[in-house]
Amino acid sequence: MTIPTNQDFATEVRADRLTIIWQLTLIGCVVIFWTIAIAGALTRANVVVWLVAPASWAGACLLSRTLLIRKKVSCCCPVIRVRRSAGYFGSPIYG
Repeated sequence: MTIPTNQDFATEVRADRLTIIWQLTLIGCVVIFWTIAIAGALTRANVVVWLVAPASWAGACLLSRTLLIRKKVSCCCPVIRVRRSAGYFGSPIYG
């Protein structure tokens, strides 16, 4: 039996938190996407440009998921950071 190091524990905790972040963000992206799509359908407006942002955020969520499955936590962190700086979590509270 091997005793895990502090680094292993920190990586595991980070991976768990990143998993929760990408799942919640994906749910938010789907809700935003469908809200924009329904509003566009009701108003008969062209909302394709508005649908690009939630679709790209969802793509980043799925990329984060893939990196976490492959145990690439250090690669996943920049994906989350870029997604945050894209405006989804762009408030001063989150950095």
